[in-house]
Amino acid sequence: MTRLSASAAILLSAALALAACGHTPDRAQDQAQLGTLEPITEPAAAPDEAALAVAALPPPPKVAPVMKPAWVKRVETQGVTERDGQINLSATSVQPLYQSAKKKHTIFTQVNVQSSSQTDEPTGVSNVGLGYRRLIRRDLMVGVNGFYDRDWTETLDRAGADAELRWRAFNMAVNYYTGSDDSTGRTLNGYDIRLGSQIPFLPWAQTSFTHSDFFGVEDTTSSYTAGMKFDLMKYVQLHMAAYDDGSGAEAGVVKLNFNLVPSQWGPQRRTAFGSQPISDRPLEARDLRNTMLEKVRRVNYIPGE
Repeated sequence: MTRLSASAAILLSAALALAACGHTPDRAQDQAQLGTLEPITEPAAAPDEAALAVAALPPPPKVAPVMKPAWVKRVETQGVTERDGQINLSATSVQPLYQSAKKKHTIFTQVNVQSSSQTDEPTGVSNVGLGYRRLIRRDLMVGVNGFYDRDWTETLDRAGADAELRWRAFNMAVNYYTGSDDSTGRTLNGYDIRLGSQIPFLPWAQTSFTHSDFFGVEDTTSSYTAGMKFDLMKYVQLHMAAYDDGSGAEAGVVKLNFNLVPSQWGPQRRTAFGSQPISDRPLEARDLRNTMLEKVRRVNYIPGE
């Protein structure tokens, strides 16, 4: 009896010790079994064939913006209808042959073809020139040019020499013309002087004055032209002029030009319908780097007798 009581006491003590540690034989066995179980995972979804097909397509090609070649922007075409219904057509191209990195030196060629009714009979004229311009400062430029002119209807030939000066808002040019005599007629020698300036406080408007003399055998033909040019919008210009062609009769002309490039004052110049059309300064200095490839202003038709 005493031996059984001692054994029971030992077993009871062992059970109490296991209970105090939080383990029982059954619980330890359950945890061991749980540790060997694999986690339950969802079955993978089948791939979307349409999505895979779209993902396999190559990316769409990038569409580059349409850019006009630089030489196209330096071609100017013009058509003028006279009062009598005759139409004058002309095309002028100025292209660089050499231009330094900072545009200090520019060698260029200028070609002009036109059908003109400024003489008694409509004529076809071509003008080919070679020019050099030197940019001394951004607001000061000088240049010299030489031209060969041909009237294909009257078979007249002429050579020309030109000099030009541009400073800030002012322009000045002198052109001299010398012709040749042949069996079909005589080309008149002569010259013209051209002056131009911005209209004060209106950076989008210019005024100009031209005087020319052509010398005949018995008399001299003098003409005067006073004109104004307005940059209405970036690519639209309005020209107005009054002139005396030497015959004593005065006349006027109004032209609306549509250009492929901005005006000679550069793409940042103000326009009549743009923002701030009135300047707080009387005259605005131009960046003449924008005018190095502007066309030479001269008399392209050939007067003869």
